Amino acid sequence: MTMDLEHMSAEEFVEHGMSRILQLVNDATEGRIRLLLAVRQIVPVLHGSQSLEKRISPEDFRFLIGVRSECDELPLGDERQYWAPESLREKDLLADKYEAQIGDRVRSTFARISTCLLQTHVPRSRFPQ
Repeated sequence: MTMDLEHMSAEEFVEHGMSRILQLVNDATEGRIRLLLAVRQIVPVLHGSQSLEKRISPEDFRFLIGVRSECDELPLGDERQYWAPESLREKDLLADKYEAQIGDRVRSTFARISTCLLQTHVPRSRFPQ
């Protein structure tokens, strides 16, 4: 099911973003996707909603922006299908090395973000109909 972001209420948009972030964090911490890919996908969701961005610490947000910036040239997602296998191996080594350096900090940042989002979460069922 595709969400029609243009026709969502502000509350629905925030809830959709929160759900997306929490799913990405879960997928990354469970090893279903790379930590770096999760960061790459979380930053625009946070940046796209002041309400979500304000719920996390500025330090955590700046850290994630920095990590995302460091990964700009790494094929982490769907773009991998367009890369040559040898080039992918080289870039994967770089991604592995960077992820090894910052992985613990990314995981702790994700834990704090999840906690902050869940503490400030108001279930939709509590919104007036």
